Amino acid sequence: MAMGPFRTLNANYFQLGSGNDTTADNATYVRVTNISSTTAYDLKIRTTANDDGTTTGATIIAPGESLILKKATSEFVHAPSGVVYASPISPRE
Repeated sequence: MAMGPFRTLNANYFQLGSGNDTTADNATYVRVTNISSTTAYDLKIRTTANDDGTTTGATIIAPGESLILKKATSEFVHAPSGVVYASPISPRE
């Protein structure tokens, strides 16, 4: 199935960082952006907020990179810095 243009589901974006894990309004698809121009960060998906022991997936987000991830609606997105943001999106609209 081809994905069309992405649509932001609401005006909210979520600043990640220590203690700020988010489900991004229970979104399945989330755009994650690292606004740092120099530092890459670990990006994790967790089943419980702020609990590293519940990590189900991980990757690295490079400086200036945006990526789209798919997760269960109840899962949380984590990055260790406030320069990483998450936004709920729909890829089929």
